[in-house]
Amino acid sequence: MLIPLGRVWRRLHENQDDFELYSSDDFHPSNLGSLLEALVILKSIKPEVEIQNLQGQSIDQFFDNEADKNTFLSIVASYINEL
Repeated sequence: MLIPLGRVWRRLHENQDDFELYSSDDFHPSNLGSLLEALVILKSIKPEVEIQNLQGQSIDQFFDNEADKNTFLSIVASYINEL
C-alpha cells in the first residue's frame, strides 16, 4: 500500500499559507503537520472515515477556532479524495 502523504503535504503547503506545516526549523513537521500526516494515513487505511467530520479535543487542540479546524479538515479531505 502506498500512502500519498507527500502529495497531500506538498499541495497543502503550496496552496494554503494559513496552515504552518513545518516547525520553526523549517525541516521537521509542526504539530499541525503531524496531524496532517496522521489524517492521511488514517484515511489511507480506513477509507470509510470522513475526515471532515472528525471531532474531539485531540483534533481541537491544533486550532484556534472551529472555523479554522473545519477549513483544514475539509481541504485535507478534498485533497485526499482527489487522489
